[in-house]
Amino acid sequence: MVGAGSGIAPFRAFVQERAGVAAEDFTVGPMLLFFSCRSTSKDFLYADEWENCNRVHRFFNIDCAFSRDGERKVYVQDRLRERSREVRRLVVEQGAAFYICGSTKMAKDVKKVLIGSLTDSMWDKEKAIQYVNQMKKEHLFQEDTWT
Repeated sequence: MVGAGSGIAPFRAFVQERAGVAAEDFTVGPMLLFFSCRSTSKDFLYADEWENCNRVHRFFNIDCAFSRDGERKVYVQDRLRERSREVRRLVVEQGAAFYICGSTKMAKDVKKVLIGSLTDSMWDKEKAIQYVNQMKKEHLFQEDTWT
């Protein structure tokens, strides 16, 4: 899951639902959430809730990028690139769904990084694009974007 700014909102519901299922002693698959915003102090939505989820639920992991907190701007696609092996394993080997919510530009950049992570050691670019297109057909790749 990749959410930038207010694009984090639908993923909050996903995680809450999965936490409820886990509380009933059902096994749930892993959830990896990439989140970005400008600043931890100004617009890190649900920060305490994410910290608690990361601590309490083994199935959940959040990776944050803050573009205005440090000397170097860090974006969600940078975090995704850093964890490309893990993302590739989840998407290809485990059949995980891939969701993006946020700006159209961010989503386009994230999709490029996803295709790049599939291209790195597995396939050529064309095969990676075909794989992502097949994910779309199977509703395993979903985007909710805006300009």
